[in-house]
Formats: sequence, C-alpha cells, structure tokens
Amino acid sequence: MPLILKLQAEAANTDASVTNLLGIAKIAATKLNLTDALVWIDRELNGYMDLKVEDLPPCRRLMGIPKGYNPYHGWQPIQFRNAKTAEQLSQAPIGLGLGAIEKSVREASGSSFAFPYPPELKTQVQDSLTYPVDAQIAIERSQLWNIVEQVRNLILNWSLELEKAGVLGEDMQFSEQEKGDAKPVTQQFIIQNVGVLGNVTDQASVTNQQTATAKIELDLGQVRDFLAQARAALPQLPEKAQEATRPLLETIDRELKAEKAAMSSSRWPRSPSHGKCPKRFCGSSQSYGRSHHQR
Repeated sequence: MPLILKLQAEAANTDASVTNLLGIAKIAATKLNLTDALVWIDRELNGYMDLKVEDLPPCRRLMGIPKGYNPYHGWQPIQFRNAKTAEQLSQAPIGLGLGAIEKSVREASGSSFAFPYPPELKTQVQDSLTYPVDAQIAIERSQLWNIVEQVRNLILNWSLELEKAGVLGEDMQFSEQEKGDAKPVTQQFIIQNVGVLGNVTDQASVTNQQTATAKIELDLGQVRDFLAQARAALPQLPEKAQEATRPLLETIDRELKAEKAAMSSSRWPRSPSHGKCPKRFCGSSQSYGRSHHQR
C-alpha cells in the first residue's frame, strides 16, 4: 500500500494510536523533504513547553475550574471576585508531547484531571483565600482527548490533500515529481490549519531543572527561506486568509531585520521576565504543563 494511503487508513482508524500515526507522518514528511510539516510533527511529539501560551495551538489552550482542597468536603470550586483574575487562573495550557497526553487519557479511569499551578500562581491563588489550602485546576478528560483527535484529523486531512495532488509514495518512496508537488500543498495546509509562527522555529530544546530555561535554536537562513515560500504561497489562499496572514509575514520580516545582529549566533535571547511570567512555559515548575489524574 502506498505510504500516503497507509497514513489515511491509520488516521481513519479511531482505535489506532495517534502517537504512532505521527511517527508515520514523520516518515512521509522526511522522505518528501517537507520542513514545515516536520516542525509541526516534532512539536506534537516532543511538546510545546518552550512556547508562550498564546503561541500554542488553540486546542491546547484549555480552560478549567480552579479548586481548593477542603479537609471536610474535598476539592471545591474557588470563587474569585474579579472576573479577569478568574479567567487568568482558570487557564490550563497543555505543553506536553502528544504521547504523554494520549497515554494519560487512554489509561484514565475517571472523567477529570488535575492541572497543577506553577509555584508563583499557586501562591497567588492561596493568598486570595481565607486559608492557604492546596489549589489546582480541574480539567475534563474530554478536553485532553480533543487534543488527540485534533491531531488525528489534521493528519487525515493533510494526507487527503497530498492524494489529491497525486502524491502517494509507492513502495515507501516518492518520485521527484511527487516531492515537488507535495511542497506547495503542505505549505498552504500548514498556514491554514496549523499557523505561520509554528514554522519559524526549526529546532527547540528544553532543559528541565529546578528553575529550567528554554532555548530556541533559530536558523535565520531557514526563516528567510520560509518567509519567501510563505509569500509565494500567499496568493493561493482565500482573501480573508491572505488578510490575516500578510501582517504576520510583515512582522516576521521586521523582526529579522531588527534582530539580524543580535541573532547572528542563532540563539534566542532569554526573556527578562523568565521565571516570573505565568504565560510562558519557562519550566519554572517541573509540573507546569503536566496534567495528573484527579483523585
């Protein structure tokens, strides 16, 4: 069976592991030399722990219910007087790799999970309570499962677009024609369904220590290549998508010009708020971004 059709068959099987499906997708993307797809696939496999919350895929930006532990009544919802504070402290951004998410959801016996606050936010929650009890965010199993299903659907739709373009991969190999045809199809698909900024970073590493730091290794040459490819593909998008994408490309272009000297070593500078900002997966807590089964 051609590789792309095998990918479709696995994606259509709801009992199949989506983590394994990502592995097959990575094989196809590697053989087709599709850098855009590989960046996204590696993100899903390895996690998004080095990104800001707003840069995560929407399906990973969950909202849960803040709860405090009452020694007499168990875990109870926390009521905040300020709506903005309540919204901020209800955010449960999931940066884990898909394998850990899928394993947790498939093996879970209950319907909810506990998302731990990082230390600085936990202190903020406890300070707002009459008594400094333990606090966490409760999220539903269905919310985590939706992340897994979103990835499955993306891979299925991508493989269908490749088939439409005549890209199949007989005997696990692709012709030069197929490689050429797959590139614009994938670039357009990634822009429309995954996002532009998700393709900027080609390599990322996270050091999980007590106060971990995240470093993004950035190849400016690859960013410029991507920018040129994205601009070339822009006219193929619907008008509304062009309007939404064009400002992002212009922002990337400005940043490249402004940071050329500072980025000559291909090292993203550490944020001055590192370790303090609750909206960054900076690793300030080893448990931040990890969900545990609610007992």
